[in-house]
Amino acid sequence: KSATIGDATRGRARFATACGRCHGATGDGGPQGGSVIDPTYLSLVSDQSIRSAIIYGRTDLGMPGAVLVDPAAPLTDQDVADIVAYMISHRVPYPGQLYPAKQPSQE
Repeated sequence: KSATIGDATRGRARFATACGRCHGATGDGGPQGGSVIDPTYLSLVSDQSIRSAIIYGRTDLGMPGAVLVDPAAPLTDQDVADIVAYMISHRVPYPGQLYPAKQPSQE
């Protein structure tokens, strides 16, 4: 577990510059990468899995790691923590399920 605490607001901005080219500026999908803020996807992956994908990349999918995203300005530990915080801020309590605020009465 990382000791660096992430900030979702900073993460949104850094995501747009570091990841937006492929995943879209907000993470909802782009020309080369799918949505990484989809609640169903986020329910299936751990924070550490997201962190690892950002740091090491996904060579099987053509995704560069933190150093290769922009070799002139590689992602720092704080950048990674912030991006993870931004992504997981899109998790929902009950992904893929509809839970109406009030259940119909059974009369």
